[in-house]
Amino acid sequence: MTKRITLVVALLVLLLLTGASVHAQTPPAIRTAPVAGANDRTDQVHVLIGSNELITPEFLARHTAQSNGGSWGNNTIVADLFYDGATRSILGRSLTLTDVDDPADLRLGRAVGTYPNKPDFRGRHDPGTVVGHIGFVGWGSNGFTAYQTAIQGATIDEPTGILCLSAATGKNGRTRSGSRYKDDDLICHVALHPDGTLVIGANTDPAQTPIHSLIVRGNLMLEGNLEVGGSLNIGGTVTAKDFIKVP
Repeated sequence: MTKRITLVVALLVLLLLTGASVHAQTPPAIRTAPVAGANDRTDQVHVLIGSNELITPEFLARHTAQSNGGSWGNNTIVADLFYDGATRSILGRSLTLTDVDDPADLRLGRAVGTYPNKPDFRGRHDPGTVVGHIGFVGWGSNGFTAYQTAIQGATIDEPTGILCLSAATGKNGRTRSGSRYKDDDLICHVALHPDGTLVIGANTDPAQTPIHSLIVRGNLMLEGNLEVGGSLNIGGTVTAKDFIKVP
């Protein structure tokens, strides 16, 4: 009987030690870490939820607000769920938004003021200021790249704005509005205005316009007039109920 009790106790001790060892190797579900070089523009701590195996203690020790784009920036990691106190941003793998009897919202806004915690309720943005974007990046030797394309929202005034389809051109240039840009800057090529006007080539460099700004691989129907300010080249048959001669 004594031998059995001793054996049971030994097994329990072994299980406890094994469990402790496994627990010691498994990071807690929620971790915090101090922000390296914290200042009045950063937060004081990082918060990590999940395993976040690519966010190592060495990474956190070297990661600062100026690290992005380099070897210790967010461009080099994939996070399960990471509140980056250095850049005051949240990183994760995927996001699904749902609701019941109400539309799910993804709302992007930009307050006038001084970053990070001084909004100016009397100030107003200059027309054309980008207030948010949903961007898409590539992958290279240094991890995730700068934005290649994006859907951008720009404000006109308090009630209205413009929706842009933007892309980095890969070349330096000057926008149609006159400002210079670099090869990796996002340029608004297609703009939807509040009245429904869709402008193709909205801010495209006039010196670097594409051969064809619009290619339609299919039929095109117009319920209105067609105004052509240049040449009209037709490679097929033209049919019409009537032609009107304009003096």
